[in-house]
Order: sequence, then C-alpha cells, then structure tokens
Amino acid sequence: MNGYVSPPTGLRFVLDTGNLTLFGSDGRRLLTIEERAAERERLAAKLRELGVDPDKL
Repeated sequence: MNGYVSPPTGLRFVLDTGNLTLFGSDGRRLLTIEERAAERERLAAKLRELGVDPDKL
C-alpha cells in the first residue's frame, strides 16, 4: 500500500513508521481526524471572539 495512488481519486497512501498518511491529488497532506477537530475548534473560538456563534451558522 505504501506509495499506492488511487486511480479514481488520485489519493496517495504513504506508510511511514506505522503511520498511514494520505496526500491529495494536488500533493498536499490530508489532515488527520484529530487535526481536523483541532482546526474546527480553533476556527470556532475565533468566530466566538468576533461575536459570532458558530453553532448558528
């Protein structure tokens, strides 16, 4: 699976030291679930600072 590129999506799978990393067809690394959750919370906190309730968007 290391280095495999999915023909329909262009996703590239890289297995390194037991961790699977996915890269998009543009070559950028895709965020992990944990990274996405942290980014979501960071953005929600910024919206709250600006007086916007992110739950009402």
